[in-house]
Amino acid sequence: MLDNKQLYEQAGLWESQKYQDAHYLRKVELINGLIPSDVSSILDVGCGNGAILENLSPQYWTVGGDRSWSAIKKSQQRLVQMSADSLPFKAHAFSMVMCHQIFEHLPDDILFSSAREMSRVAEQYVMVSVPYQERIEQERARCGKCSTTYNIWGHVRSFQSVNDVRNLFPDFDLRFHVHCGRENVYRSALALWFMQDLGGYWTTNAHAVCPGCGWAAQYVGGYPRRALATLAARIDQMIKKQSVFYWLICLFERKVLG
Repeated sequence: MLDNKQLYEQAGLWESQKYQDAHYLRKVELINGLIPSDVSSILDVGCGNGAILENLSPQYWTVGGDRSWSAIKKSQQRLVQMSADSLPFKAHAFSMVMCHQIFEHLPDDILFSSAREMSRVAEQYVMVSVPYQERIEQERARCGKCSTTYNIWGHVRSFQSVNDVRNLFPDFDLRFHVHCGRENVYRSALALWFMQDLGGYWTTNAHAVCPGCGWAAQYVGGYPRRALATLAARIDQMIKKQSVFYWLICLFERKVLG
């Protein structure tokens, strides 16, 4: 699986105003409320521009880390450049290790090694949040140069159940899980096929970068194909679907041996 480093080094991706969405701020409130009372230090893995750290209670000693230099230089928090699968800290260095919205970006080998590293560095708790039951194919773009199709946010996996996250931390017990965020309604697979593959209606985004060739320009279909995509979208809107909250937050506590 290709590593899309170019995507995360875009300065505009980390502008602070992008993190003032009401649903996002409510999520930060939930994160604050879920932190156990005996936590004194927190490591935020994949912290981006430190937006969550900036909103945590000042009672915690915090460190954030991200591999993107463009992200961490946006913040005045205590941040270091690092990779999630090789944390530069000793075992049990922090009361709690957390990560928010990074696991969906990681290929299998990096995902599993990152979870192991978080488990190693956490003394007592791990907190993780991921998009829940996301249909990553719904927000796919098509490269205007090489025709590669890809999720515009760089998401490569979807977490369909709480156990998908729980199984990453076998040395920890799940203490809480909550759902939050906007309620999403996804298009049917058939509608997406008509809209994207037949109608040429792919998602576009100013920050999306093709993981195949690094090209930023995205394909935009023309008429009459777009008319087919519009018809498919309108028919799909008439079909009742179940909504799902966008985020899942899980709090884990280290198992007591013996």
